[in-house]
Amino acid sequence: MQTMYPGQINSPIVYLTSDIDNVTTTITVDDATKLLSAPNLLTIGTGEIAETIQYTNINVNTLTVVRGFQGTARSWISGTRISRNFTAYDYDSLRNNVSTSLQTSQLGVTGGVAEQDDLIAHINDDAEHGDFYRQTVINGGCQVAQDIAKTLSTTPQYGSVDMFSVKATGTAVSAGTITQVTNSTAGITGYALAVTGVTLTGTGIIYTRYRMEAKDAIKLKNKVVSFSCQVYHDVGLNINYTVYVRKPTAVDNYTGVTDIANSGVISVPSGAATTIKFENISLGDISNGLEIEIQVACGAITTKNFHLTEFQLNKGSVVLVFTPEKYPHQLISCQRTFRVGGYGYVGRFYSATTAQVFGSFPIMRIPPTVTLNKTNPTLTELGVALRVGTNSTIFSIYSANNGFQFDVNGFTDAGVGSLASMLDNCVNFDARL
Repeated sequence: MQTMYPGQINSPIVYLTSDIDNVTTTITVDDATKLLSAPNLLTIGTGEIAETIQYTNINVNTLTVVRGFQGTARSWISGTRISRNFTAYDYDSLRNNVSTSLQTSQLGVTGGVAEQDDLIAHINDDAEHGDFYRQTVINGGCQVAQDIAKTLSTTPQYGSVDMFSVKATGTAVSAGTITQVTNSTAGITGYALAVTGVTLTGTGIIYTRYRMEAKDAIKLKNKVVSFSCQVYHDVGLNINYTVYVRKPTAVDNYTGVTDIANSGVISVPSGAATTIKFENISLGDISNGLEIEIQVACGAITTKNFHLTEFQLNKGSVVLVFTPEKYPHQLISCQRTFRVGGYGYVGRFYSATTAQVFGSFPIMRIPPTVTLNKTNPTLTELGVALRVGTNSTIFSIYSANNGFQFDVNGFTDAGVGSLASMLDNCVNFDARL
């Protein structure tokens, strides 16, 4: 907090009683009884050449002063006016102290002045540039979960929770599910990316990865950022977590990546929600994209559980308190890279047992890959009152630049129903990194 000095009603004027040069540190005035007790500020002269001084002691009419406290120290002649004016220092100290107090009370900030000043800088960034600099991770609260749970393997996979892929290594990866939980002790909402029932042998490691596309990453080019995440595990002993930050060598192409920095090991106790932090990261040129990976060195384990949530990457040298974002906004952002159904289809029967379904691509990051999340849609999953055989299958997918076509066979009667929403819950559009 900066020192703030009392003001003085009506700013009474005193006058120099002798000439001073620009280095004089004791000055005499005609009536020091008009002045407030030391220490305080005074302004010598008027207009653009005025000099603000600090007086630290009063002895009758002689003041001990710090010259050029604000403005340029200069020579002044006897009879020059001096008064307690409102100065730039008064305004700046008031503004900075109020901002720091608000941050401390609202965000629970502790630490030194430098950390508080950095938080004030974040507020200014948000005001100037918008909320992006406060939270650059999409779906950081893990509420959006469009996909289905996946079985943990040595290959990175997106599970239920959008935007985050997970894999594991070890002598054997025997069990585990990449899913979403809604009752986690980590985070404020209970929503978390979860890797449950994990069984690994040997030197087991779990990897969780988030990738930012180039169009967003370029906004952080040459910036300093800080990362945080709430984590939980039930291994039964402390586990080391490490955060890695990397960049791809080509735009949105993560076939090749370059390390930027890593946090070093962060010990996380068992059974307690813990915030891990990696602060003051100098990103450099990340015009091609950004990758954040959390490695959990869990070792050999049997049916253990891991939760991660409240992923946040904010501009600045310190981590800010996690700020949840509205679910609809997060869903729209996630659907830039992945969405399930919900897009207009049209179709026709071209035989008694086979139909064709046509659709256009939704607007996404790139033209998506079209896949099916149901290999044998049931009558309910097809979403319409079609009489279909028990072995109805989609046997062909044709994708082009602007859309796609499905051929569906196994119908027993092509005489009823509409194909407009036939595969609404069975089609995935995937443009994930």
